Amino acid sequence: MPRSKYAIHKCPICKHPHGGRCGPQIEVYDSELGYRENQLIHLLCEGYTNQAIGDDLGIHIETVKRTFQTIFDKCGLDNRLKVALRYVRLASDKKILQLETELQQEREINLRLKCLLERETKVSNSLLKTNKKIIKCETKELRRQ
Repeated sequence: MPRSKYAIHKCPICKHPHGGRCGPQIEVYDSELGYRENQLIHLLCEGYTNQAIGDDLGIHIETVKRTFQTIFDKCGLDNRLKVALRYVRLASDKKILQLETELQQEREINLRLKCLLERETKVSNSLLKTNKKIIKCETKELRRQ
């Protein structure tokens, strides 16, 4: 049973029920941090307050604050906004890299298709020339008869 009165579905990132309050999906997992710390960062990036994070995770607000202090120490940052900005940037960079990779793959596919089309065109032109020669020969043969 979900702990939050808002919980409707589970977030694909942290597998936690967020309900209809989900904002942009921040798809970054920092291996330097623990699972719970990554959960808190995810919820922070979704716009949750400390109280809402505590309510959703079923932990006391002081635990949330202590966990954020641990995150600040590990990341070398001193407030929630800087942490959120760091992870939103990381998520953006990750998404940009993913899109650039997809674009490169599409370019490679387009290049292969272009080469295939050129080959097909050459084969078609060759067949057309051959057919013209055959027709010309057959026409000459028919005229002789």
